[in-house]
Amino acid sequence: MKVRFRSPKRHAPDREHGVRVPYASAKRPIVRWRWYLVLLLVSAPLLYLMAQILYSTMVVTAAGFVTLEKVPVNSQIAGSVCDVTVQVGEDVLPGRVLATMESAELQQRERLLRAEAAARETAAPVPSGASALQEMEKSLTLARKVVDYQASYLEKVRFLYRQGAATIAELRLAESQLNQAESDLQQMRSSLALRRLEDLRLQAPDRPFETRGRLIEVELQAVLDQQSRLTHRSPVRGRVLEIFVETGQNLAQGQPILMLGNLDKVYIQAYLDTRARKYAHAGRKAVATYKDGRKLEVVVRQKPELTARLPSAVVPALGEREFMLLVLLDFVDPVSPDDVVDNLPVTVRFPFDLSSVLGG
Repeated sequence: MKVRFRSPKRHAPDREHGVRVPYASAKRPIVRWRWYLVLLLVSAPLLYLMAQILYSTMVVTAAGFVTLEKVPVNSQIAGSVCDVTVQVGEDVLPGRVLATMESAELQQRERLLRAEAAARETAAPVPSGASALQEMEKSLTLARKVVDYQASYLEKVRFLYRQGAATIAELRLAESQLNQAESDLQQMRSSLALRRLEDLRLQAPDRPFETRGRLIEVELQAVLDQQSRLTHRSPVRGRVLEIFVETGQNLAQGQPILMLGNLDKVYIQAYLDTRARKYAHAGRKAVATYKDGRKLEVVVRQKPELTARLPSAVVPALGEREFMLLVLLDFVDPVSPDDVVDNLPVTVRFPFDLSSVLGG
């Protein structure tokens, strides 16, 4: 058999000894594309992994939350809550009344000062009597004993309440009786002090009382100023986030009443992987993406100085709450209050920056 390395069919594959032979359409190209498709499907996971690695190199993401600057409103003076005039989620303007309180001690002091001022103007000197003072001192001693007894009784009721042997009504009654006894004691002290002052005035009739009159005016004004601090107003344009008290509750000085969110100071609190800290320098711009697809430009406020655990809301059920860099970002453009929701989750994306990579 003679082998030819240069076949004439190369130029005329459809002719055999000069005669044209028709052939069906070739099937091999179709088979070739099937192999290409199989190859693509087999290599898809590898391509996806490479795309993820490339994306993580080009764009760094961080879980974030829209945050309002918190403004606590605390009790400036001890007293009881009369009314809370706002609700959670309500927007308030500066100066809006949030809550009002009252203080029985300040009210009692105001009445005594006004009574003393009126007595100086209209009342005639009344002879002093040692017996009257002695009776008032005895009443004061008795009032102290009543306060001590009510305090001891309240502690017993509290103990029984914790053991389940007393009701909440009995506990509230004991607290009310103690408050009443303390109020009576304070009133007795004020009355005794006023009577002693009057006796001193009567014992020195030639002594001028103008100085005392001025002191009464100053003290009365101070009492009124303190009472004005029982009305709590909003210091900022904000939103009520939490209310910690209810009407009738007794508060100590400094105890929280409610929490406001400052609508003029809205920022994003993001949790960034510590390995990407080179992206979190001050002035670095990023994009915050909301769940509905909206995108807003943000900028890093300052270099992060703290770490925090990733919130459980963004951690998978079996994931670990790792320590992340706490990055604060400000919005480049003002945000409408209608678009502000405290703790609203967003995704913060830091675009690729070659200088950051080289510098890192």
